[in-house]
Amino acid sequence: RYDSVLAHIGICWGVSAILFMFIRSFYVRLIVALLLLLGHWLILVSFTAPDAAALLASTDPAVAKHVAMYAAYGTDCFSFTGNIAGWIDRTVMPGRLHEVGIFDPDGLLGKMTGVVTAMLGVFSGELLRKGNLSGNRKTLILAAAGAVSLALCLAWRPWCPVNKKIWTSTFILAAGAYSF
Repeated sequence: RYDSVLAHIGICWGVSAILFMFIRSFYVRLIVALLLLLGHWLILVSFTAPDAAALLASTDPAVAKHVAMYAAYGTDCFSFTGNIAGWIDRTVMPGRLHEVGIFDPDGLLGKMTGVVTAMLGVFSGELLRKGNLSGNRKTLILAAAGAVSLALCLAWRPWCPVNKKIWTSTFILAAGAYSF
């Protein structure tokens, strides 16, 4: 595989570190994080994989068996076969994907929201390093950030399901909420 969990982590943390080094304002970085989440969601809901029907009808036994596990979900923009993230990976990195060569949970489009995951860690680290706040105050701020993140996730969930495989924006908010 060209992409792996370690490559995903390295790329996302590298981009997050660059953003931290060159954008000093917390609020500007927060806006960047929100724009990445919105952009990823807009890409997913605006496009479906052009080859989704072909995947469902595949005669390759390995592909057919794997796709059959997800066939009940159809070919909509958040399904295993219909999401554009999988199609991008099949097009750019054919034959080098994790799941039977047709999907990679650490794929290219997932880097957008993966960067946000790393940015949430940077935001937490910045807070924890502040010497002018008590431990109790830091704990309350992290708990409030977790509550806000979870509330955003739950409010957005009807339009963007929590899906780890395609790193949906709501998955990032849920993971961030529990991490905070």
